[in-house]
Amino acid sequence: MKPEDLPLYKAPLEVQLVDKTQEKLPLEPQVARAREYVTERSQPVIGAWTRSCAFVSDGINNVSAKYNSINDVKLFYQKAAIIGGSIMGGWIIGSFLRKSGRLQRVLTPILFGTLSAAVCYPDKSVKLFNEGKYIAKKQACSVYRKITGKSPDKCPHSVSNKQK
Repeated sequence: MKPEDLPLYKAPLEVQLVDKTQEKLPLEPQVARAREYVTERSQPVIGAWTRSCAFVSDGINNVSAKYNSINDVKLFYQKAAIIGGSIMGGWIIGSFLRKSGRLQRVLTPILFGTLSAAVCYPDKSVKLFNEGKYIAKKQACSVYRKITGKSPDKCPHSVSNKQK
């Protein structure tokens, strides 16, 4: 038997449109007002969310572009293994420090990882150290200026020219 032979498909369907007036329930206007309120108040949150998503997406694209620009991938993996291994070694050594506190157990792998990264990437380490030294000097000068009201003799150029 074919579907065309069934009586359901032979007779045309009669469809009637029934216009049913719906009365508004007492809760509907309150829900509509709450929806409008939430919509108005959520616009800054939605804007911040879209900006943060764009920021994260740009960061991921930047990281992937930097990863793709690595010339010697084998050397990169070796350095990453050295740094990861030293962090793991610091974690193991930190776990053997029974009398030390939790902070020391956490700081030991961080210290080991930082030292191995400085050994693997000496140029970047020197650049980062000099940048940190400059920022610390700049902050110290601004604190000195706020406390004493005058600028010290040796300040970074951008700080000494800045007036209140």
